[in-house]
Amino acid sequence: MRWAAAAAARQGRTLQVVSVVELPSAPHFGEAVNTAQAYADAAREFAETALDIAVSVVREQTPDVTVDSVVLDGHPASALVELSQHAHTLVVGRRGQGKVQALLLGSVSSHVAAHAHCPVVVVAENPPTSGPVVVGIDGSPVSAAVTTAAFQLADELNAKLIAVHTYGDGVIAEGLYEQDKRPIARAAQKFLDAELAEGAAAHPSVEIEKVISEVGSAEEILDAAQGGQLVVVGTRGHDGFAGLLLGSTSQAILQLSPCPVMVHHP
Repeated sequence: MRWAAAAAARQGRTLQVVSVVELPSAPHFGEAVNTAQAYADAAREFAETALDIAVSVVREQTPDVTVDSVVLDGHPASALVELSQHAHTLVVGRRGQGKVQALLLGSVSSHVAAHAHCPVVVVAENPPTSGPVVVGIDGSPVSAAVTTAAFQLADELNAKLIAVHTYGDGVIAEGLYEQDKRPIARAAQKFLDAELAEGAAAHPSVEIEKVISEVGSAEEILDAAQGGQLVVVGTRGHDGFAGLLLGSTSQAILQLSPCPVMVHHP
């Protein structure tokens, strides 16, 4: 809530706070009908109370932000994806309420990050409010949009931008002599310079740090994110399976990042 409120204040946007109540399938007879209705009433009352608290937090932190709240019935992930069609940004928490406690990313947040129609920011508890913005650049079709968004956010947050590009994910380096690696590294440097040129021209005040490595993408991005305040990645990179909207690199970062992660959709 606090992260979303601060973003709305910076961007001059309205903040909508949403709680989705997933009700059990309705029974058709007997005492079960009354029980189901009592459950539905209690669930909505709980959601409305939670939203009242959330709105009060927003108004205390950012009194100039226009904020409204709504309780919806339905499946939480599906309802949020539908709402995302008309949103600028969707902000969710990282810790889910599922049974698999070892997973830091809940099923709702995971589904929304992969399928939403707008950028999704996944925020862990006590997110940092200072430090650089980190962006992963891989040359995929969504990469240009990710880079543009990262520059805009770094400028908005008055933060340095750390641009991470890896080549080969460590595989290409195996068995190569140092002199054989140099042309590959030079090509990677040239590629990264080209990818950053437009954003650098549009945001001249943003300091840029470039990280080029033969180590795996997720490792380098997570390393750069230590002390950062936001990581920006895309939905579909060059890894994983074509049927998955969220590549393995983005999934790993969402699970393990020490700071909020924005998943940018095309």
